[in-house]
Amino acid sequence: MGAWNTMHVFSNEIFYNEVVPKLRGEKGCIKEDFIEFYASHKTGGIIHMSPEELDKEVSLIVKGIHNISNQLDKTFKVHEVFNFIEDWNEQEKYLNAIEFIYDFGKFLEYYIFKYCADFSPYVICGKRGIRTVINYKTNSVTENVLNVLENYDTIFCYDGMGIVNWTSNEETALFSMFQEDLIREHLNEEDEEYYNEIEQFLKFVVENNLSLIRGQDMREWNLVKLPQYKLISENKWKTLKENEILNFRY
Repeated sequence: MGAWNTMHVFSNEIFYNEVVPKLRGEKGCIKEDFIEFYASHKTGGIIHMSPEELDKEVSLIVKGIHNISNQLDKTFKVHEVFNFIEDWNEQEKYLNAIEFIYDFGKFLEYYIFKYCADFSPYVICGKRGIRTVINYKTNSVTENVLNVLENYDTIFCYDGMGIVNWTSNEETALFSMFQEDLIREHLNEEDEEYYNEIEQFLKFVVENNLSLIRGQDMREWNLVKLPQYKLISENKWKTLKENEILNFRY
């Protein structure tokens, strides 16, 4: 049937300056945020746990999240071991041996969308990713940026659910000029609308000095409950929508 792939607004500045240092345990504390996350993600919830039991369990998982985070490079994308294992079966074996790896991936998705990404509005990226729904020139800027957005070779989404990847502001700015790399011959009306939608979305993101984050089969039921319009105000989005400049998914 394919997966539910989406593209959202993302702030590199908040992510690298505020979120990553907390995930690494370098400053601040993620325990309260993790408890909030855990209440809706732990099977059976946490209401039956005593404060002491909860603190002990959460402290262990948070320590695991710090450990995993500190094994990633400065881009927070490349793992010191995983990304250099070429065989997928060996990759899977390695990841399955990492304690709290599932909690890490799920919490990262939650934490990013709580503080440095907005779930809505978003662009649908097809059942197998955005590269499968647009035609573009090979060896182009667009292809290079799409290779970043569609790169699953991370520890975040290896089971097919969660964060896929994100772009820098510079990559997003280059991507915003992608109409030059599109192949528009023989497009039907629906495809033409979709191309225009992506173009306007990218232009608006760049105007606000932001970037993009891609997800697949994310836990939408919880992400929509998080604070929205943190990065671009709702009024700005509504102005575009009312003027029929774009028709993103809300």
